[in-house]
Formats: sequence, structure tokens, C-alpha cells
Amino acid sequence: MSFSNGNSDDADHERLLGLDQLYFLVAILFVTTVVLGVLFSQKHPNQAEYDQVVADKKVAEDAKKALEERHAALLKQVGLTEKDVKLKQPSILVLSESEGFTFASGHAEIPAVFERALRGKIIPSLAAMVTAKSAKVIEVVGHTDEAPLHGGRGSTLDRDLLKVVNGRGSASTLAAIDNTGLAMARATAVAKVLRSDPRLSNRGVIVRAYSAGQTVLPSGTISPGFPGSNPARRRVELRVRSE
Repeated sequence: MSFSNGNSDDADHERLLGLDQLYFLVAILFVTTVVLGVLFSQKHPNQAEYDQVVADKKVAEDAKKALEERHAALLKQVGLTEKDVKLKQPSILVLSESEGFTFASGHAEIPAVFERALRGKIIPSLAAMVTAKSAKVIEVVGHTDEAPLHGGRGSTLDRDLLKVVNGRGSASTLAAIDNTGLAMARATAVAKVLRSDPRLSNRGVIVRAYSAGQTVLPSGTISPGFPGSNPARRRVELRVRSE
């Protein structure tokens, strides 16, 4: 006859409980692994869309690479480099009425504060661009909004425009009857100041004035028609070109 020790029974019981808990945890881990395996073996509901996006991206990247290689080959063929192409692209400064470059309504004469800003800030920037690009031309392009002109004054552009362009007249004599003429008069007035400054004239830069009237938005797109006053559209663009 044997007698069991109470402490030994308790220890065995605890060991059995520990094994049960371990088996339970292993079972949970196994089930979890199986479930995850099944889930990952299946395609996500949006997998087809994802695969299409990846495929489209690959096509776009391949097309971009092909275009870049073609572009480089063409440049090499004509004896140019990427740097040459970038230099030929114009650098642009925009003098917007919304930023303080303001003309009197309907007029082209440059106010004193405007001219000070031109000579103190804009012309030094233009001179630096001219040097960096070895530029030969500055294009001055006048833009307006679509608000019609009022006042009943006759146009003096046919009479006086070339006088101002050639430095023999004052921009104060320029009067326009429409936005296209007003933009041309303002561009001519700004161009006159640029031509008179030795920081540009001594570099042999040609300054040309143009009018875009009310046709081009600040974004560069053609206006579909936005009647009314808009200071951001009343602007003069300065384009520095290497040729």
C-alpha cells in the first residue's frame, strides 16, 4: 500500500494545468496561422485594380524613359545639350497691379512709385538674368482684364506710339480706346524705362513691346470670357530670352 503526498499531487495538478494552457496557446497559434495563410493566399477584392494601376505606372515610366532618351538623342543630333535648351527658355518676371505695379485707370504713364520699383528692384533682377542667360532680348508684354474702357478719348497710338518706342516722346501722350491698345501702350511705357537704363542698354539688349490685351489669363491659358475688373489680370510680363 502506498500513500501519496499531498504536495506532490498539487504539483502534478499544476503541471497538468500548465500543459493544458500551453496546448491551448499552441492551438490558437496554429489556427491563427492557418487563417492568415488562407487570407494571404486569396487576392484582395481590389487586387485587379491595383494590378492595373501598377501596370499603367510601368507603362508611363517606360514611355517617359523612352521620351527622355529620344530627347537626348535629338539634342545630340543637333549639337545641343540640356543646358542649352534651358537657356533658350525665357525667364519671366510679372509686374502685377495686384502686387503694386499700378497704372492710373485707362492710362499708360508710369507713376513715380512704379518707376522707382522698376529701377530699384526689377532692372537689377533683369540684368542678372541677362548675364546668366547671355540674353539678347527682353520682351515686354502688356495684359489687361476685360473691363471695357470708358472716357471717350480718341486713340493716339497711330500718331505717337513709334515716337515713344524710339525715345522721342512721352508715354503720357499715349491714349487707347480699347484694352488691346491700352496693353500695348503700357508695355511700351515700361519698355522705354528699360531701354533708358544703362544696366541693360550697355549690355546691348533689345527691348521689344507687345500687347496680349485681355486674351491671356495669368495661368497662360486663353480667357473664355470673364467680364469685369480683375487687378491680377492687369499686368506686364517681362520675358528674358537668349535669342
